[in-house]
Amino acid sequence: MKTSLHFEAPSDLSVGTVRITGEGTMVADWVATPDNRTFSQDDLKPGIYSAEIGPAGVSPQSVVFQVQEGQANNVVLPSFSALSASGSNTSFFDHVSLRTTSTPPQSISEHLFAKAEFKVSSDRKFLSQLGLSKPEKPSQPGTVSAESRRFFIGLSEESRGRDAFDTFRSRTSMEVFPGRIEVELPTDPGRDPWAGHRVRLSVAVQRLRVERCLLPLYAGGTRITATVPPLSSADVELAILPIDAKLRSLVRALDAGTSAEAAAVRDDVIGKNDPAAQLGKGGDPWAAILGALLPIRFSDVFSPLSTEEVELFVKRAG
Repeated sequence: MKTSLHFEAPSDLSVGTVRITGEGTMVADWVATPDNRTFSQDDLKPGIYSAEIGPAGVSPQSVVFQVQEGQANNVVLPSFSALSASGSNTSFFDHVSLRTTSTPPQSISEHLFAKAEFKVSSDRKFLSQLGLSKPEKPSQPGTVSAESRRFFIGLSEESRGRDAFDTFRSRTSMEVFPGRIEVELPTDPGRDPWAGHRVRLSVAVQRLRVERCLLPLYAGGTRITATVPPLSSADVELAILPIDAKLRSLVRALDAGTSAEAAAVRDDVIGKNDPAAQLGKGGDPWAAILGALLPIRFSDVFSPLSTEEVELFVKRAG
């Protein structure tokens, strides 16, 4: 039987690079999008491989896995949020349980140390990345404030004219995780996205300040993530993104993407769809706005908007 590999990048990866290396060779390197997350190859050399997943604007995560000889190896990674929640930038895929772990499974450990090139005199940097050797120099202890503060999140909705806000009337859901809170605003079928009733997010940090911002109500829902970073000078970090992976790829490309990632969004996500088509009945104003901003951000990748299109955007989604 052939030694083959079927690899699937995290399902919540909107746009970002995926690099698979093994046995000193680059096996795959591409810009992944929601519809372009898989890689397959036959007649692959057995051994230890590493996949580096780097979403646009986010620190990459690596997953080490083993390709076993004479088998159809199937590596399906969990969500990127699950990988990053481990607290380490390197995880390991166990082909027995088909799950990722924070420590090397026995099969990987035995394979590495059975090979001469991975003995004590081998590449310490690589072993350190795999969590199989001690760092040459101990890291210096940092100073972390012991003071704790509460923070509060609230939503309000515009009413009775501009800049008058009252109770938010649509549904929300909230989940609490260690170090972060996620609030989701699902799409409200009873809300007219073109009515102009803006929604405001308020965050109050105890004894410090109150911050406010207006929320985009993306089709498919909006996710607000409030994080308390343990090793950062910031007390609260906010991320406001579409729940829909394809819309999120547009936001990621605009915010921190490269020209290559923008080109992948153009080819795989937008395709031949005209952003101005979203301005019609039943369209999505936020998708239209994202599509209109991309030619400004990446003039080398997208065709410029015509004067007529700009005037239509200003009139319809000012």
